Amino acid sequence: MQLFKTIVNRSVIPFLVCLLISCTYEVNLNQVLDKRQPLVIQMIHKDDRTMLGEKSEMQILPGTEDYIEFVNWLNNNEKGWKKTIASYEPRSVIRQKDFELNNMGYFVAITYKDGQGKSHHYNKTIEVGSLDFLFD
Repeated sequence: MQLFKTIVNRSVIPFLVCLLISCTYEVNLNQVLDKRQPLVIQMIHKDDRTMLGEKSEMQILPGTEDYIEFVNWLNNNEKGWKKTIASYEPRSVIRQKDFELNNMGYFVAITYKDGQGKSHHYNKTIEVGSLDFLFD
């Protein structure tokens, strides 16, 4: 029995961990985003002393420069997503109907429902500041 545990610990478990880490997905968010509807951006401004935050919201309307740039950002970031079950405390959230992108600065997490109503959760490391155009 000890030999079996040793084999599992030394080969199977590391293999599974590597497999899970290396699995990335392509996510076509243009199929989720309704380009006729505005995006709602919610920013959380935290007080460093109390760690409590105030929220402010704004809308980005379809056809505007920021909206088009965000759609282009989605198109350029279809690859490299990793499945996640974690929830994150965002700095800013971009929402629309069944789509939500939490921006943490150096990575983003997305949640969306597909056409069958199934919920999907992914995250991805991004270049710091690549979404700053939405918050100027």
